[in-house]
Order: sequence, then structure tokens, then C-alpha cells
Amino acid sequence: MLEHLLYGFSHLADLSLILLILVSIAGGIVIGALPGFSPTMGVALLVPFTFTMTPVEGLTVLAGVYTGAVYGGSISAILLNIPGAPANIATLFDGYPMAQKGEGRRALLASAMASAHGGVISAIALLIFAPLLAVFALKFGAAEKFWVAVFGLVIIASLGTGKELIKGLISGGFGVWLGIIGISPTTGEPRFTFGIMDLWGGINLIPALVGFFAFSQVLIYFENVMREGEKQIIQAPKHKGDIFSLYKEMWTKFKGIQLFAGVLGTILGIVPGAGGQVGGIVAYDQVKRYSKNPEEYGKGKVEGVIAPEAANNATVGGSLIPLFTLGIPGSPTAAVLLGGLLIHGLWPGPLLFSINAEITYTFMAAFLLAQVALLVVAVAILNYASHLLKVKEFYLGPTVIALCLFGSFAVNSNFFDVYVMVALGIVGYFLLKLGISPAPAVLGLILGPIAEENFLLGYRIAMARDGIFDYFFTRPISIGVILVIVAVIASTIWLERKRMIKEAAEKKKNPQAAEDLKYKGIFSTDAILGMVIIALCIIVWRVYLDPLSHEASMFPTVVFLIIALVGAFQVFYATMFHSDRVKWIPWRIVAEISIATSLAVVLAKTIGFYTATFILMMFVGARMIAVSGNNPIKYLPKLIIFGIGAIAVLYLAFGVFLYLPTPRGMLF
Repeated sequence: MLEHLLYGFSHLADLSLILLILVSIAGGIVIGALPGFSPTMGVALLVPFTFTMTPVEGLTVLAGVYTGAVYGGSISAILLNIPGAPANIATLFDGYPMAQKGEGRRALLASAMASAHGGVISAIALLIFAPLLAVFALKFGAAEKFWVAVFGLVIIASLGTGKELIKGLISGGFGVWLGIIGISPTTGEPRFTFGIMDLWGGINLIPALVGFFAFSQVLIYFENVMREGEKQIIQAPKHKGDIFSLYKEMWTKFKGIQLFAGVLGTILGIVPGAGGQVGGIVAYDQVKRYSKNPEEYGKGKVEGVIAPEAANNATVGGSLIPLFTLGIPGSPTAAVLLGGLLIHGLWPGPLLFSINAEITYTFMAAFLLAQVALLVVAVAILNYASHLLKVKEFYLGPTVIALCLFGSFAVNSNFFDVYVMVALGIVGYFLLKLGISPAPAVLGLILGPIAEENFLLGYRIAMARDGIFDYFFTRPISIGVILVIVAVIASTIWLERKRMIKEAAEKKKNPQAAEDLKYKGIFSTDAILGMVIIALCIIVWRVYLDPLSHEASMFPTVVFLIIALVGAFQVFYATMFHSDRVKWIPWRIVAEISIATSLAVVLAKTIGFYTATFILMMFVGARMIAVSGNNPIKYLPKLIIFGIGAIAVLYLAFGVFLYLPTPRGMLF
């Protein structure tokens, strides 16, 4: 281990790797600072850019963007009172009040320093604990790997309250179904291909990631533009010597808070599903609880910025520990990083630290350096922080859609992948409107095939030895993982019971709250969703699974049986207790953007990929200008100039740098 560590750190003398770290962190900060842009979205969009890089370079870029974006969200939280990412929710409690009092730069500097220090703590933990946990993972057989995959699905789905557990399981089940599409791994029979030859190879991970986390967010972004007016940005002027004076204060007065929050964030990052949002809020709550003056929090106290920022950046390194050792992402963004590992031919687990030890330890060393670089880059960007937030939405929306097109096409130079991206993006949007996170679906797509492979392997071993029950349910590690799964579900149900008691109390105090909570019954949206799921499972079982052979249908049958049971729980819960109201859906905008994107893909074969993308960007930009209440004609010259520049950059990035062959047409 020491030899590999020294080898990994020796690679940090590579100037190109250092440059990639600096650029990726800067890009991540910009992505995180822009409201509506999440770390997951940024990493998903940049995965295609890593195709031509070495595994170390590609993973370092993705981790750098992840790190920078988690910190970057604090910029909009402090200056706009809008968290750039869920991880920065707790930061705005005291960050924005500080900015209102004229201490915006102090809050931004404290956020940058705390983020770097928390990141260093988690990077050291990654270097120490990941190899040790990998050694333990050597004892895992097929049964243990199957239960670990199930554990990853359940714990990601169980964030929040009980109703979110049900919806999370629905999302995870949908993802597992996506992973089943294609050829059976044992018999070679096609499953759920619907006569489409392109589906025989299954659903590609990258288009799914881009669709779920980027294209769907563009539609959400349209909604936000329609609903919200222009926000007032608070300026944060520079003061002489403020950096060094605050850094000295961070190491004297606030070092205990940073250490506590960093360790807490690392631990919460290791727990799959917790993520930066939970880490930031828990750290803020604990620091406030044990403060001598808790009443000062929420009014502009710098400790209220330091604690959540040290914790949420610490969750980044923590989330990579279960990812590298067990293949379980600690957060949705880590799930996208898992996709980055897989496209470079790297499989999580013990072999990552033995056969691919040089790559792994070099990455971990680069990740540690990235935390130090975060502070340098963040301080340099702070002078321009307010300018980042002034970028117009009619530039951002078209840019993201263009990156979605090129990113999904770049995987196999296949238009079918683009159609998959658009379809799953639309599905992801409606999942979000139903209160269902698409993150478990992505994990289902990743972990589903792993679960099936180990389930079938374990089944064959069990039939040759002790029987299915003894092999899957009596082995010590399997028992431990099963108990943890049961504990997670039980604790989530217990938390839901507490929430229901709180809601009942609100009914008595607030008549309006009682009126809002009355939305339940057999004809509620959630109940209908559950009934539709049950009906679909029955149809799938009768039409698609019944004709398959025993081994080809075994795992899908179990999956759809579980999904049907979850659908039944969904109906029961929505009927007896509570159902979420479907959020407002701008049907016309969703249809326009979806149809326009699909038409652009169709026309790309005739008029050229770059030309079709340019036309699509002009349309999306004009519609964004219109929905924001402005006249598109007035901004048309700027939009055209921006579109030409964007296409030129895309050509350099994909046509020159990535050597992506695209259909030629009128312009390109």
C-alpha cells in the first residue's frame, strides 16, 4: 500500500494533470454557482469528454468538477439566497444574512476555506480507509455481492420520509428494468427489445445519465424562468488583507468546527444516499446545538457558513469510499462517477486496488491535491463571483441542450442513443413532477445487471450445494447486509410515523395546513400511479416474461413482483394517509422542447449535426426569452452571435479534440 501511495504521489509532478485539476475545479465552481445547475448534472455532461483521456485524467476531471460544483453552490446561496445545489441549503441560513450585512466576501472566503479543509479531511480518509475496506470486500461471494447491490438500491431510495421510500423504490425498480433490457446474460434471449435491434445491446449508461440529470433539468429550468423574476445580486467587494486575516482566524478560532464538520461529513458521505445535503444540514444543526449562543445563528454568523461547507465538501471524498470498494455510490453524483469508472474498463472492488492499483492510488493522490487547489482557484474566482450569476438564461438553456445532444451521440456515434437520452429526459422530468427522484433509477440501471449476474451465479452454486435459502440467507456477511437493509427500511418507516404525528398536530393548529393534507384517496394521483404500476407488472408478466426460459425470466420475474408489491403499498399509502399534489406542468413548453430536440436529431442526418444543433439552440434561446417576458426579436443578434460561438467551441471540443465523426450538411 505504501509503495502504491508513493507511486501515486510521484505522478503529481505531471504538469498536464495539475492543469486538468485546476481547469476542472474552475469549471465545477462555475457550474455549481449557476442556479439550476447541479454537480450531478455537470459531471454527467462532462463524462463524454473523458473518452479520449487516460483513466486517471478522466476520473480526476470528473472528481474535480464534483468538488468544485459542491463548493460553487455556496456562491449563489450567499449572494442570491438560492442554493446552487442541495448540498448548499444550510449555507444560505447564515451566508445570505452575512451578505445583507455587507460581509458577503467574508462569507465567500470562509466557505472556500472550509470547503478545502473539509475536502482534505475526506481525501485523507479515502487514502486510508478505502484500501482497508477493499481487503474486507475480498470475502464477498456471489450472494454477498447480490445483497450489497440490493442494499445500494434500498438505501438510496430511502432518503427522507416513508412515502419517498416507496417512490424511491419505484424509481429504482424502473432503473432495474432499464438494466434488464437487451440480451439475457445466461441464455442470449432478447428481453424487452420490442423488435428494435438497437435495444439488443441494452440501454447505454451515458445517454441515460445525460437524459435523467441534464435534459430533464433543462425542462425544470424553463419552469423556473417562467415563474421567477430576476433576482437581486448582492455585491461582495474586495478588502485589503482580508484573505490572510480570515485564514489565520480559521486556524485559531474555528479549527475545531472545521475538524468536527469534516469528520462528520466524511462519515455521512460513506453512508450511501446521505450526500452533501444531509451532511451540510446535520453539521449546521450540531454546531448550532452545542454553541454558547445558538440564537445568533440564522442572523449572519460565520460559523453557520463554515460548518455546512466543511461537511458538504467532506462528503465528496466519503462518497468515493463505498464507490471504489463495493461499487455502491455514496451520492447521485458518485453514481455518475461510477459510470466514469465503467467506461474506462475499471470495476469497483478489490481488483481496483490490486490490478489497477497504479490508476487508483494516482487518482486518490490527485484528489487530495484537488482539495488544496480548490482553495487557490476559489479565491481567484471570488472577485468575479457576482458576474457568474449574471449569465442570462437564454444562453445557459441552449448550451445545456447542445451538450446533451453531443454528449449522448459521442458514446457510440449513434443517433439511437440521442433518442434514448431525450426519452429518458422526458421520463425523468415527469418523475420529478410526481415527486420521484431519478437518482435511484440510475442506480438501478447500474446495479440491476450486477444484481442479476450475482443472483444467477449464486443460484447455480446454491442448487449444486446447500440450497437457495442456505446460500443467500445464512452466510454471515449476507446476514449482516440483510439486517442493515431491514434496519434502513424500519428506521425510515419510524421517521415517517413521526412525520405523520407532526402533520396531525399541524391539522389542529392550522386549518390551511389541514386542507392541504386532505389530498388523499383512491383517485389521488399517487394512488392512480400505484394502480398503473400494478397493471403494467401484470401485463409484463403475462406478455413478455411468460414466453421466456426459466433462467432468462427468473430475475425479471422477481423484480416485477417486488415492483407490483411496491405499487400496492403506494396505493395503500396514498389512499389511507397522504398523496402529493402533482406540481404545475407547462405542457406546451415541455412538448415544444422535446419535439424540437427530436426533430433536430432527425434533420441532423440531412442538414448536418452542427447545423441542426445551431437551429435548435436558436429556437430554445428564443423560447426562453419569450417565457421570461421579453421580446425575442430584440435579443436575436446577440443570440445568433452566441450560437455561432457555441457551435465553434463544440466543433473544437468534439470534432477536433474528441475526433467525433458527425453527419455533414449545409454548414458542417
